[in-house]
Amino acid sequence: MGQYLTRAKFGYYKTWSSDTGYNLANEFTGTFTGLFPKLVLTFKRLNSDEVKALAPIFDSIVQSVSYDDPVKGKYTMQTHTGDWEIEYARMKKGQPFTVSFIANKPRS
Repeated sequence: MGQYLTRAKFGYYKTWSSDTGYNLANEFTGTFTGLFPKLVLTFKRLNSDEVKALAPIFDSIVQSVSYDDPVKGKYTMQTHTGDWEIEYARMKKGQPFTVSFIANKPRS
């Protein structure tokens, strides 16, 4: 997949449970559930054959993603993808697009 990428953005998102918020004393309280890595990959302009090759990965329920984590080093995680779409700007097919790969479990 790397040959199709133009950019990779790494994020680490703190996730809190539904009991989280500010109490009457205006103090933040809640249950921290974990730090979830997220990769946002930007793909170059692809032709229809390249999209057909990648679509099964984007459409699958779970993906296994390996990357170089700045804290953990080489790291492999199970992910799910966000919605993906391809834009036709000025009716030119296959404009660059992004897909998010979000960890299914917190980074350990």
